[in-house]
Amino acid sequence: MMRVLAGDVVGNQGAREERKGEGVNIALTPHALFIDKARLIAEEPTYEGAKKVFILGFDTLKRLLEVRYYDPPSLSGLGPLFEGGVRVHLRAGGEEEEGEQRRWIESLGGGGDGEEWGEEGMGGGDGGGGS
Repeated sequence: MMRVLAGDVVGNQGAREERKGEGVNIALTPHALFIDKARLIAEEPTYEGAKKVFILGFDTLKRLLEVRYYDPPSLSGLGPLFEGGVRVHLRAGGEEEEGEQRRWIESLGGGGDGEEWGEEGMGGGDGGGGS
């Protein structure tokens, strides 16, 4: 997944060369839940106005969207995490594994084809995988 992020950064570098002081920061937090990580980073003045990208594996994405991890059991608190948009990169693997991942993502949209997630974000651009 870091390779995908690096590709995105390098691919957009030309459009950003005019801007000074722009770069990539990595934030480490002591929190286990991504909602707590997002809140802490959002409250940090250093990162005000910066685009935040969270890199998650597929299993972590599934856990992130499980309401049982939240009190009260609701996804409403995830807003800060999704403010910069969401990209899902499927792990390069066998067809069966990729098919299972696509079906799960498609099920999030109520049976849609997953197009709302964007084909590039579903594994395009690097031969079908992202990690």
